[in-house]
Amino acid sequence: MIVEELVALYRNRTQDSKAPFLWSDDEVLEYIDDAQNEACRRAHLLIDSRSDICVATITLGDPVVEIDPRIIHIRRARRGSDSMPLVRRSVRDMDQMCPGWEGQTSRSTPSVFIPDWEVGVLRVYPVPVIADEVLMTVVRMPLKAITDNDSKLEIQPQYHRGLLDWMLYRGYSKADPETRDETKAKASEKNFIAAFGERINAADEHWAFENYQDVGEV
Repeated sequence: MIVEELVALYRNRTQDSKAPFLWSDDEVLEYIDDAQNEACRRAHLLIDSRSDICVATITLGDPVVEIDPRIIHIRRARRGSDSMPLVRRSVRDMDQMCPGWEGQTSRSTPSVFIPDWEVGVLRVYPVPVIADEVLMTVVRMPLKAITDNDSKLEIQPQYHRGLLDWMLYRGYSKADPETRDETKAKASEKNFIAAFGERINAADEHWAFENYQDVGEV
């Protein structure tokens, strides 16, 4: 399904197919974008090992590796120069296993990555002796926003129609007496939850990023 078809479905379901529209084209496109983002956060639909978002730079002498904020979870990580995965460790693990690890300056080949040292980065250990890359398998958010009919949905086609329920929830929640319908909004939200799951709160999502690399696996 293409974005244009999803817009048409929305207008058909809301009986808003003739101008002047109750919901503008820009509003409907924003609902599609929001629906795809919600589906990805709840159901972890986008698993990626090959796009640019999956590659981060290791700088010689710097154990801090910046990662893209669109990454939800890191399932696996390895150095570009090695086929063996890096071992995931938490800050607590490192404190127990290698006391004083943060202050160590001796350089060697990193064998461990620590995702909970600071938001938006990985900490590798030991301090890298050479420049390299971190190659990751990640669960991520969409790379591009839905902004027009030519935009591409990144989730798999079997999930496209399910986005309509979140779009209807957003549309019927609009603060306008001509469009607001709490009963339809609640019913649409319930259908979306049945398809993609409950919304994950920020604390649980952050904990999972730090501690559980296989979130989303069956």
